[in-house]
Amino acid sequence: MDRREFFEKAGLWSLAGIVAGNALITQGCKAPAAVLTNSSVSDNKIRVLKADWPTDKDFIVVKHPTDEHPVFVHKEGQHYLALHLKCTHRGCTVEAKDNILACPCHGSRFDMNGNVTRGPAKKPLVSYPVTADGEYVYVQYM
Repeated sequence: MDRREFFEKAGLWSLAGIVAGNALITQGCKAPAAVLTNSSVSDNKIRVLKADWPTDKDFIVVKHPTDEHPVFVHKEGQHYLALHLKCTHRGCTVEAKDNILACPCHGSRFDMNGNVTRGPAKKPLVSYPVTADGEYVYVQYM
């Protein structure tokens, strides 16, 4: 193999690596999340019927009405917290698993309050105001 052939092959392999890497990152950023379908939207609020909340879970994930990234709603006693599952590092969809929120793209981890526990993300997840009445939980999205 002469010098010219070497550089041509090295360039092609580099280009193939870049394309493959971008494909993997893009697919990881679109990781599916479990979505509770029994929610509705009105007046810029996501409304979830409390009776539909799984008895064995302290959180649910609902579809965001205006964004591809869902909303994580955590229940602790009578208090609720809602987080946008969009990683603050590169915008990948964060996955909710047991007691951890994990970004599949670059490994960032967040606690159940959205605070960063492991980078590369530096900022916490965006939170939304939550209210509840006897029948529904309401998440005010922006």
